[in-house]
Amino acid sequence: MYNVSIKTSTSFAFYFPQNADDMYLTYPCLEIYWQNPLNANQAFSIYNTNNGGGWSATVYNFYKDAIIKDVRVRE
Repeated sequence: MYNVSIKTSTSFAFYFPQNADDMYLTYPCLEIYWQNPLNANQAFSIYNTNNGGGWSATVYNFYKDAIIKDVRVRE
């Protein structure tokens, strides 16, 4: 059973399209795997209050102590 309250990885891209028809342009998409799972509910809340993934002091403070286990390029 999958625990939806933990976040084992985070995906991000340097370009994220504004509409679904252009999603294929989201490249490179990086997947960061965390050594210790993060709080998924908190991450979702931060994502929604920071322009859908924008960088801010709140985002920085959430991720600053997280240890990266692995980074992969998603195709």
